[in-house]
Amino acid sequence: MIRQCFPFLLWCLLLQIAHINVFSQTQIIKAGKIHFEKKISLHREIAGTEMENFRNSIPQFHNSYFSLSFTEKMSLYELEKAAPPNSILPDEKSEADVFRMDLSSGLFERQANLQTDVSLVKDSLPKILWKIRSETRDIAGFDCVRAEAIVYDSIYVIAFFSPQLQVSGGPLQLHGLPGMILGLVVPRLNLSLFATSFELISPDEQVMKQKQVSGKKISLAGYEKKVQILYRQTKGNLRIGYLRQLL
Repeated sequence: MIRQCFPFLLWCLLLQIAHINVFSQTQIIKAGKIHFEKKISLHREIAGTEMENFRNSIPQFHNSYFSLSFTEKMSLYELEKAAPPNSILPDEKSEADVFRMDLSSGLFERQANLQTDVSLVKDSLPKILWKIRSETRDIAGFDCVRAEAIVYDSIYVIAFFSPQLQVSGGPLQLHGLPGMILGLVVPRLNLSLFATSFELISPDEQVMKQKQVSGKKISLAGYEKKVQILYRQTKGNLRIGYLRQLL
């Protein structure tokens, strides 16, 4: 009797496992914490310069790590682990920047580290005109959809967002897609940023609000002007570094 029932019981067990798996893949998430790895290609950074002769003695990537805590109303993006200093990117001070978005009001704050100056950028979130494509890929266990946009007039960005994470936000000050951004590629800036893991938690919004951000207050347009002036005054790979500080 037991032998006769075993195939049926096994089928029921497999059906239950499949049901749980399908549910986990389609579960709608509106809060959590995402861990990101940021990579800057040092080999692309030195291409066409005198430093290219030392390519074999230079690491391929400059890696740093960040976290993004988010709810439906707010997000906080900050550094977890900085990359070791190197001679190629001596001015990547923006890695210490802190971004806080108020998604309910459409406002954001950014503690921006530019050279020896620290600015507190407070403004409305910039509007981004995204074009959603058909390409998909898996990032940190989530099915993500490709989107593209031009930001700051000339910087082409590729983003991958997850409709399962139903918050229209992302790392840095990127937003405006029907789901959380988990991947970012900016070819001109030799930069990529991808989620490596996700924690299903409910971050405390009061703690995120109390995260200290400081600096001389400035508008987004004012900060962009400061960066553009430094960009025009600089040559070589440092120039691209200033453009990265726009993001």
